[in-house]
Amino acid sequence: MAHSIPPDQTVRQAAATLAALADAAAEDRTGRPTAHWSVRYRPGVLPGAPPQHDKPCYLITTDTGPGGPHLIRSGSRGGPNSRATPPTLAPQHARYIAAMDPTTGRALARLLATLATTDPTTPAMTDALTLAHHVLNNT
Repeated sequence: MAHSIPPDQTVRQAAATLAALADAAAEDRTGRPTAHWSVRYRPGVLPGAPPQHDKPCYLITTDTGPGGPHLIRSGSRGGPNSRATPPTLAPQHARYIAAMDPTTGRALARLLATLATTDPTTPAMTDALTLAHHVLNNT
């Protein structure tokens, strides 16, 4: 007979897994911080210009300043990361991005909608508002 995991333990395990993925993605292989990610548009696009939807952009870290390292790496012709090879991500970043796919986004949206009906002074609402502000300010 199969034993099901109680819902509270399932949630705790999911939270621990997501936290571990986020912790791993917060540094590159050399220990340099990579916790804060941003999109950098192609050179020549002025700050404040509308987001590009038809051209490639770069996923960068902003922990070490606006010109932080790219999370998607591709090198010059002839090297192991030449233009002839597809851009790659470090494994910890790829796993974190994969964990945060649209399914996760939809689930978080449903959770926020549910929390919106709770008492605004609760810690859960405080956390929900923090998450909501972060999402709204970074989209």
